Amino acid sequence: MKYLRTHFLFFIISIPYLNIIDYYHIILSEELRYFVRFIPLVRGGYALAIIVGRFTNSKVTSLFISYLTMLLATVYFSSLLFFSIEQGLNPGVKEYTDSLWWAFMNVTTVGSNIYAVTVAGKILSVVLAALGMMMFPIFTVYITSVVQKVNSKST
Repeated sequence: MKYLRTHFLFFIISIPYLNIIDYYHIILSEELRYFVRFIPLVRGGYALAIIVGRFTNSKVTSLFISYLTMLLATVYFSSLLFFSIEQGLNPGVKEYTDSLWWAFMNVTTVGSNIYAVTVAGKILSVVLAALGMMMFPIFTVYITSVVQKVNSKST
């Protein structure tokens, strides 16, 4: 019970929801089923965070690797969501790689030649750019701390 109390989130995401849904023939809308399929990806991300924490020697390196993992996961999930929302409605989104390009360009706040046409896509664009503005200073802080550490060892 102690393990369950301390790792409740991991327990919740470890339940094979898709298998249960298929076994009991539960009918979900296509949109809801699409989001339920993300649960194994969340489980993988959580496991990756545990592994990163175990194999890194310093808290700064652990933070940086966790940051990169979170940034890539954000771009990946955003591109999947953008693709599912905009495909067929947006003439700029023909393949998944178009959505991936859009997500990378928006998270860096550079922008791209693909723009959202749906309301949900426009909201996702703003959220992704805001997350990028919050995440990139962490990269700058990490690089600065590494440079300072190297400079302090050389003097």
